[in-house]
Amino acid sequence: MTESAQSTKFAFAGGEDLLRCPQARTLAADFRTQANALPSNDPQRALLSARADNLVNAECGASLANIVAPNPALKPETSRNATLGPVFGPNKTTKVSVDAWLIERKNEINLRSASELLLEPTLAPGVITRNALDTNDRSFSAAEQAQYGVKVGSLSAVSDLGAGVTRASAVTARAHVARRRARSVSYRPRGVPGS
Repeated sequence: MTESAQSTKFAFAGGEDLLRCPQARTLAADFRTQANALPSNDPQRALLSARADNLVNAECGASLANIVAPNPALKPETSRNATLGPVFGPNKTTKVSVDAWLIERKNEINLRSASELLLEPTLAPGVITRNALDTNDRSFSAAEQAQYGVKVGSLSAVSDLGAGVTRASAVTARAHVARRRARSVSYRPRGVPGS
């Protein structure tokens, strides 16, 4: 288990950058408007359309390095279960059962996905790593950064440094009703004793 091991897990996951995707969608729409105003045989039309698609793909569905570090403070998960279920037999061929159960889990170990981390309003330093916002930005030029209000650099990595953070207790309660109808058929060939 990565959460409690003495190792770190590296993977790639997709996620929408909430601080840059809205601006990317607006700029992409402007590129498409410009492209649609051009004649169909103008090569600039294809370039503007491709730039719009690349922009949205880069900022609204980016592939991010997802790093999961161990959490030595984890406690074991615990659970308590209770089950209750009477069975009624109104006649020989019908049985009706009603089952209810309750499961309470504590200290449940969960990893947060890159998408979950990007949605959290406040995160510890180092969870989200961004590239510098400068003229080397791959999506927005310096003029586009100013015009569309881009204030942060592109995403570089998302790290769940507190891997296995325990979440609040979860209680599951369900009821189940089942009706089973069974028939017993017996067959004995002729000539067998007892027939």
